[in-house]
Amino acid sequence: MEGVGQHSNGARGIAGLRIAARDVAAVLGIYNNQLGLAVTSSTVTLPNCPIEIVQTEDDDEGLMEVKLRVQNIAASRDWFAQRGMPLDERSTMRALGARLVFVA
Repeated sequence: MEGVGQHSNGARGIAGLRIAARDVAAVLGIYNNQLGLAVTSSTVTLPNCPIEIVQTEDDDEGLMEVKLRVQNIAASRDWFAQRGMPLDERSTMRALGARLVFVA
């Protein structure tokens, strides 16, 4: 069994999130006022995993992007390609509607 940060695809953790919201200020207010987290004009500041809140261009709110920290982008690309899921040149793919971005 794989341990935390030990997935065979090279993923070692989450490097960041992007969430779409109709009312960015209201969402940031929840993170700041109710959860006590530090926020900037568009980002919830967490150690090693910022959460960017962006204005939705339509009514589709929710998780848009997950940045996965990998040990080696080329090795992760090979792992996915061997399983019939080749990644493009920017090392991205989609899962459950959210864009996955791989960063070293």
